[in-house]
Amino acid sequence: MWKDIKGYEGKYQASKDGQIRRIYKTREPRIMIQEIKNGKALVRLSDQSGRKEFRVHRLIYETFKGTIPAGYSVRHVNLVKSENALWNLQLISAQELGRETGHKSRQKAVLKIDKKGEVVKIYRSARQCAKDNYVSYQTICDRCNFKGIKHSLFIGGYAYCWDDDKKIRKFMNILKGVINGKN
Repeated sequence: MWKDIKGYEGKYQASKDGQIRRIYKTREPRIMIQEIKNGKALVRLSDQSGRKEFRVHRLIYETFKGTIPAGYSVRHVNLVKSENALWNLQLISAQELGRETGHKSRQKAVLKIDKKGEVVKIYRSARQCAKDNYVSYQTICDRCNFKGIKHSLFIGGYAYCWDDDKKIRKFMNILKGVINGKN
């Protein structure tokens, strides 16, 4: 079932199965290719004022269910952000969405490394690492981001690094320099 997208009547339509199509005056309608950015499907719609980029899941929801109220978001029920069928979309308050997903948003694991370069412990976040080691959160973040390490790489005999392949390689090179007395 196809339905006109509000503001783009007669030019673009959405379907309940998560597709967007362009309506042409002289030929058959064409399903639009959805671009994936940050895991979310996007389409670009154009009118007299120019082209605008829209998230497909929001277009589908608004086309069939109406305007999304302020303070609410559209969530994918099965958590697959590329599955934009109407059955998979649910309206949720920003607070509830934050409670469900906020803890995952920017949390990165931190490695605690001894002077031999061996990983002693892995923490789920910089906050947890700081709390367990009686060090400020900012100090842990600075060390993981290689800030303020000119004076001392180690805090209480340990160094800290994000659990990220590129950062670990960079960190290990710095650590070798410290151990060999170059830094």
